[in-house]
Amino acid sequence: MGTSRTLAIPVLLLAWALLSGCASLPADVQRHPFEALTDVTSTRLGRIAAAATPDDKRHLSGFRLLPTGDYAFNARIALARRAEKTLDVQYYIGPMPAIAGPC
Repeated sequence: MGTSRTLAIPVLLLAWALLSGCASLPADVQRHPFEALTDVTSTRLGRIAAAATPDDKRHLSGFRLLPTGDYAFNARIALARRAEKTLDVQYYIGPMPAIAGPC
């Protein structure tokens, strides 16, 4: 038992070192600047968004918090299917809220 445990620690450390090396990103990645399209009023989604936005707020951008992963995934699929020009997708996964009681 002692020998296998003695061998396990260096093997685990080696595996961790190899895997963490693969997980890091290079620092010298060339990033190309981009801007969001502004001529979207001719698209169906652009017209829907414009109709839902007050005139004095049209210069602002926004986001919507979605309640569950399933809901968020289905929303992204529906928007992607209806996209007519391009997709500008940004999403963030935040911490799970505390759940009262067993799942």
